[in-house]
Amino acid sequence: MKAKLYINKDNLMYNINYIKNKIGNRRKIIAMVKANAYGIGAKAISCELQKIGITDFGVANIEEAIALRNNGISGMILVTSVVIGEEIKEAIENDISMSVSDLDNIEKIDEIAKKIGKVANIHLKIETGMLRLGFNINYVTSIINKIIQLKNINIQGIYTHLSCADSDEDYTNNQIEEFKKIVSKLSKVKELYMLIMWISMKKLAMVELLLLNLI
Repeated sequence: MKAKLYINKDNLMYNINYIKNKIGNRRKIIAMVKANAYGIGAKAISCELQKIGITDFGVANIEEAIALRNNGISGMILVTSVVIGEEIKEAIENDISMSVSDLDNIEKIDEIAKKIGKVANIHLKIETGMLRLGFNINYVTSIINKIIQLKNINIQGIYTHLSCADSDEDYTNNQIEEFKKIVSKLSKVKELYMLIMWISMKKLAMVELLLLNLI
């Protein structure tokens, strides 16, 4: 016997509107649809979200990003893992934004973008406590000063990952404070998506306050 999963479009719209009301009209929602939208079906759910005004999406790898692009998703698509090798050219050609946490990788992206005559969009991932990939907060300013000298790189956004937002409020608050310190120094970056990845909807209000302070 096959199992079926039904998605209620009215409930989906309600959830989107709830988040929009929390964060305000000036801020965008990035729909994370990695891992086949966590089993829901990335192509189908992304198309539905696009119909109701969501323009930005996050995925795990370049394959997922290209699949969305080929399925008619026209807005910003961010790959949250490291993009390397031939995938870089594929990302640039398909206007896919790349998550970066290594200067050598950024310089390689710039080199490839220059060869094909395009500007590559990147999002900087900042390490504030997840203990995974991310630029060390102590070097972010100097790294950005180097990046803005690269003619074929556009810093489209910056984000961090709240590692235990649903279980440790003090630790989460510390991560947010560290992130705010970094963002406050980014006056040379003209346009940014201010992103915070969080785990629990309980922390939506906290994330909202952060965004209000930064933008």
